[in-house]
Amino acid sequence: MLHETTIQENRRALLATVCLSNKDIELTNNSLNELERLVDTANYETVERSIQNRKSIDKRYYLGKGFIDSLKETMIEKNIEYLIFDDEITPSQHANIEKDFGIKVLDRTQIIMMIFTKHAQTSEARLQIRLAELKYRLPRLKQNSADFFDRISGGSAGGVAARGAGEMQINLDRTAIRKEIAQISDKLDKILVQKQTQAKQREKLYRVCLVGYTNAGKSTLFNQLTESKALVEDKLFATLDSTVRPLSLSKYNNFVITDTVGFIAKLPHTLVASFRATLKETQDADLLLHVVDASQTDFLNQMSEVNTVLNEIEADNVPVLLVFNKIDNLSPEERVVLSNKHKNAVFVSAKTALNIENLVKKIEDFFVLEIDYQLLIPYKEQKLIAQLHDISEVKELEHLETGVRMLVKLDSNRKDLIERYIHN
Repeated sequence: MLHETTIQENRRALLATVCLSNKDIELTNNSLNELERLVDTANYETVERSIQNRKSIDKRYYLGKGFIDSLKETMIEKNIEYLIFDDEITPSQHANIEKDFGIKVLDRTQIIMMIFTKHAQTSEARLQIRLAELKYRLPRLKQNSADFFDRISGGSAGGVAARGAGEMQINLDRTAIRKEIAQISDKLDKILVQKQTQAKQREKLYRVCLVGYTNAGKSTLFNQLTESKALVEDKLFATLDSTVRPLSLSKYNNFVITDTVGFIAKLPHTLVASFRATLKETQDADLLLHVVDASQTDFLNQMSEVNTVLNEIEADNVPVLLVFNKIDNLSPEERVVLSNKHKNAVFVSAKTALNIENLVKKIEDFFVLEIDYQLLIPYKEQKLIAQLHDISEVKELEHLETGVRMLVKLDSNRKDLIERYIHN
């Protein structure tokens, strides 16, 4: 739980990163822009930003020693308390900078975890975040850089002996942390089993899952499709828990839709691992709606980051329907260009409900095509004939010398079962 920030506390920050010789300066700037939004969401104030062009990362300080000296001068001059890096720096780099320069250091991973801690609403989310914090902290025990957890948890570490509000457990040993990791992992394993049981109960339903970059408008779209009132905020990672609702706008009653945590560039691996129960909804989906903020200039990079995470959580084999959101922020000319480049995508505005009906129809068509299949099935395929009675609507049936003629209406994703027996 985040402790209350006192009025006197200095939350002014200088953001820093490196642009390697093989990287695009525009991509580096975009990443720094995103870090600034993250820092703002975590209640820090960005005062300065700085990029160092280098051929490689400095093993001791991440940035060059002289460069950090100049950053320290700027921080003193402008009363800046924190140097925040746009990457996860190593435990030794973190400790070296704080020790050798007397600067308070944070990195992108810490900022993201602060935001997750702030937005966690359920016991499951709090357990997941705590697990990620412990895994982040474990290799940093000897580096004496653990006051980060004092700032985000107020020293109240459930299951680990606290030594007073706001006091970090600097001397907490590895055995105690590993014990708590094991305890939390066990609790999350049980939650995962419960979710798998719930998923089995929904096996006869088609499962559609919303995925996308954080703040792409997934929750607003979720509310439109399900006529719900899930939390919608113009903040990064406003949604941490998966929410499942019927797809109420559909004319069919066999669809459920799930909203999930948003993805982001450089999403900490500890968080991906800790949120495996939540992300299991993505793996088990029949169809993913990849929601993209079309108004972002770097949406292609955001799409790439989402695909990277989907691959990491082994959900890259699930069929995907691309949904470009916020098209009300585009000019007519920009919409035409976008639609020409992504012909199979759907273009909507979740905020104004523009084209939402088209999206629902596209979802329905993916599963249920309004097509009757005329079949001629050999008598030896009795198992298939029996299966069709279970999974399709049999409109006509006639026994012929050569086999069974059937007129069935079958879901499009089952067409492969009867492909060779289609008879025109």
